[in-house]
Amino acid sequence: MLKILKRHSKKIFTAIAIATLVGVILVGALSLAILRDLPSVDTLRPYKPKVATEVYSKEMVKIGEFYQERRFFVPLDQIPPVLAQAFVTAEDAGFYDHGGISLMAITRAMMKNIQAGYKKQGGSTITQQVARALLLSPEKKYSRKVKEIFLAFFMERFFSKSEILEMYLNQVYLGNSAYGVQAASEVYFGKDLGQLTLGEVAMIAGLTKAPSRDNPKNDFEKAKVRQKYVLERLLEEKKIAKEEHDRALEEEIKVNPDADLNLTIAPYFVENLRTYLMDRYGSKVVLEDGLQVYTTLQIKPALAAQDALQNGIETIDQRQGYRGIIEHVEKDQIETFIEKNLQSQKIQDREPLKAIVLELNDKDGWVKLHTGRKEVLMLLKDFEWARTPNPDVFWENHLIKKPSQVFTQGDVIWIKPSLLENQKTPDDCIECPLVRLYQYPEVQGSLISMDPDNGEVVAMVGGYDFTKSEFNRAISGKRQPGSAFKPFIYSAAIDHGYTAASIINDAPIVYDDPTNEFTWKPKNYGGKFYGDTIFRDCLIQSRNIPTIKILQDIGIDKVINNAKKMGITSTLERNFSLALGSSSVSPFEMARAYSVFASGGKKVEPFMITKILDRDRQVLESHENLTFKEPLFTQVDRVFENRYEQQKIAQIAELGKDPEAELPDPYVMSPQTAYITTHLLSEVITSGTGRRALSIGRPAAGKTGTTNDNLDAWFVGYTPDLVAAVWIGYDDRKPLGVLEGGGSTATPVWLDYMKLALEDKPKKDFFIPPGLTYVQIDPETGKLATEKTARPVFEVFREGSEPTAYTSEEQKTKQAQEFFLTE
Repeated sequence: MLKILKRHSKKIFTAIAIATLVGVILVGALSLAILRDLPSVDTLRPYKPKVATEVYSKEMVKIGEFYQERRFFVPLDQIPPVLAQAFVTAEDAGFYDHGGISLMAITRAMMKNIQAGYKKQGGSTITQQVARALLLSPEKKYSRKVKEIFLAFFMERFFSKSEILEMYLNQVYLGNSAYGVQAASEVYFGKDLGQLTLGEVAMIAGLTKAPSRDNPKNDFEKAKVRQKYVLERLLEEKKIAKEEHDRALEEEIKVNPDADLNLTIAPYFVENLRTYLMDRYGSKVVLEDGLQVYTTLQIKPALAAQDALQNGIETIDQRQGYRGIIEHVEKDQIETFIEKNLQSQKIQDREPLKAIVLELNDKDGWVKLHTGRKEVLMLLKDFEWARTPNPDVFWENHLIKKPSQVFTQGDVIWIKPSLLENQKTPDDCIECPLVRLYQYPEVQGSLISMDPDNGEVVAMVGGYDFTKSEFNRAISGKRQPGSAFKPFIYSAAIDHGYTAASIINDAPIVYDDPTNEFTWKPKNYGGKFYGDTIFRDCLIQSRNIPTIKILQDIGIDKVINNAKKMGITSTLERNFSLALGSSSVSPFEMARAYSVFASGGKKVEPFMITKILDRDRQVLESHENLTFKEPLFTQVDRVFENRYEQQKIAQIAELGKDPEAELPDPYVMSPQTAYITTHLLSEVITSGTGRRALSIGRPAAGKTGTTNDNLDAWFVGYTPDLVAAVWIGYDDRKPLGVLEGGGSTATPVWLDYMKLALEDKPKKDFFIPPGLTYVQIDPETGKLATEKTARPVFEVFREGSEPTAYTSEEQKTKQAQEFFLTE
């Protein structure tokens, strides 16, 4: 054998040499081919990953995010050192020693994979993972692995270890749409990185192996296993002490519940912003470039608006009647139904649960139900509204008297926790939680609120439930405002020379249109006529006939111009039905226009964004709206600090005495007219159609609105600090039912909102501008009151326009006779 080898050694050596040379050439050619197609690592400097846009409230609370990858870049020096150590220790213990690749790790991984018969472990270093994530496609090929090794080698020569680690900690995918450690911290624990405990740090660092499968939201026990591994590695590498290790293992980990941030606080507001940002900057910038959007939304008013509208709509919808059970289960199938259909129900905040009727008691008025977890009790007071729907009858006269009128054993219904307290319950269900009957409302509504002095939109709710309907009724929904439009007519009339004491005859009128063969006979709400009525009462009691006559007298153009300059942008009908609020407008327009009254005649444009920064914190846009810290005419005892301001106010007040005078910007109405209108609208609340708002307990003004057949219900009202417009109705314009007008339907929603939104603010009076005077008048004649006047009222007038003659009994008698003759 040796002889043969010796004889052919030269040939063998030549063959080996040729084979080696060919191998080297092939490897070289392959390497050249790979190097030629290799992306350049210098494209990663500066490192600019896809970053989420963040939206903040006025209090700097995050209320929204828009992203393709949910990532929030954090510099390495702002990442807790123990978190960085946890990732390095668990993923790549030799990170600070190798040059981008670890032959030992690759060999170890290969051996384990061969023994297991499948890919059980990877041998990639942190540098390789960064190269793969940022520079290569996700395809699984050997050529990609070779490229990854080359790139890791080059990256180590182009970037420092700190730069590579910073990229890794911001780039790594950690499950549940979380890219990078900051996003993971928010998703799993609702915290910033600096607030994390050691146990939470270890759990996040343990997510890299199987982030989608083994995260704490999907499988908490597997996440705990990985947490334990990371803590043990930290202890082995002497990065933490034994006491810290033990405490972290025993620590109770509270996982942040699943919640879409965009839907949590102000979904309609956030969606409106998203649409604006997409239109202005494009999807790439919004979803990848990490804008910082600072808004005017205030958390307390926003949550108050959502609660007030949802609770109000539920109550209103229940007054329409009960539309029926979900389904019925036969008696012998009830237990099976509970096991199969109810036990798996997820309990979510504010969301209803299904329950099945187990027992009814007509004598004591209760229903016992099962939710799948426990028995619950529903008392008659919590479902007495469940009559058969009938919009032609008043709901309060048709309440349910006993459970069997509505339910039978085996009925499946929706329930929510009861709001009742201290109720008597049956002996066998003393510990049963109380619940109330629920149905998903068909009634809709909206609420929008703004600061009248600077235009900041503080709250916006565009419907009952954003997840069911994204249509924003506060901005885009246009409906007839009914009598809520009347203040635009009455304020125009005040500028035209009318006063609170002007007399208008509330008597029948008929308008004939021979061309179209149409006759219009308008009437007041309720069908009555009241004869000679003073101007103040026509507005306070929302009389239609006098309003039409005022409109006819001053002219349609004057009213339309007044409404337009105050902020109504929708098309207004040029006919006398304008007096009844026949032209459709949005709640946004109504809030903007009423803010002119609230601010003493100033018009400000509502806005939602105060500032937008790009990812480099450069200002892209900011709101330069002039903000009055103390609005003109809002503090009775205000001391003017400089002569210029005194002169300016005196000038506006003087100009306001002339209704035709041109006022300086931003005034679109004289302070005198604004205040007189506000005074009248405050009496709408104290003694008119808005009396349900009286319990607000602070100076306020507003106007109800109800359209024909009770299709729409409105209340638009304000204090010196806040304006809010509420609309309630059906999207398909069905009637709301008997007596469901602005006063009974929309006003309670407005009241609930304003009470909460303003509870921390001091009470403030509307300021009385110069050039006005108060006198006591007889509300029947509009003349000065005498000792014999039964119910005199104080009214405000422009100086020189107040009545000078006293009322007389003869005049009252004559007015009454004329009215009856007319009738």
